[in-house]
Amino acid sequence: MTSGQPPNWRRRLSAIGAAILLALAKLKTIALLALHIPFLGSGLTFLLSAWVYGASFGWTFGVGFAVLLLLHELGHFVAIRAYGLPAGAPVFIPFLGAAIFLRQQPQSPQQEFVIAAAGPLAGTLASAAVWVLGALLGQDVLRTLAYFGFFLQAFNLIPVWPLDGGRMVAAVDRRIWWVGVPVLLIMAWLGHSPIGILIVAVLLWQFFTQRHMASPDLPVPPLQRLAFGAVWLGLLVVNLGLGRVSGG
Repeated sequence: MTSGQPPNWRRRLSAIGAAILLALAKLKTIALLALHIPFLGSGLTFLLSAWVYGASFGWTFGVGFAVLLLLHELGHFVAIRAYGLPAGAPVFIPFLGAAIFLRQQPQSPQQEFVIAAAGPLAGTLASAAVWVLGALLGQDVLRTLAYFGFFLQAFNLIPVWPLDGGRMVAAVDRRIWWVGVPVLLIMAWLGHSPIGILIVAVLLWQFFTQRHMASPDLPVPPLQRLAFGAVWLGLLVVNLGLGRVSGG
């Protein structure tokens, strides 16, 4: 880790975990507002996330991390609209990330893959730009921000539905989902963070109860499966590698 990493970040996350859980009930109202007044709700939840991250880890890091989340979600948004599908604006929940609500499922595994991959791709490019800028300016806080950006993309690429990685590998072989389940369990066990355990619990609950809601499992040509698998694995390796370098 770089010297500019926010001090005792694990301890801080644990300390505010209970407060975040209590705040989720209030955030439900904001999320509902986002569905009815998309860009107003998106803006409010973005500002709330930036404020929470900034108050916890410093304003440069906090605002920057919220922007990285936004760029990740905009990657999804652009891909969704490119296919002519309706979607809401991003909704942000502090320490639980952000999401875009699809109002219509993709029509093919190919569409599902592109939409899912667009977020991590945009997030990877944004994190790399922050890393380069931090190196040029000699700013440890930017290098730390890049590290967390790469970690965010790598986490989203875990191959379990409904994470981006799970949606991507659905076009390759849905049995890969079962590789992601123990990965999440190991992360929860090693993390020792109430927020991390909460996120993993929510994801596992969604996987076991809602995975049938994924897009239809339609045939995908073998060569296309290989290409999709290579893109997913390449993005994962790049983010793990750059995360290790930026955090070293």
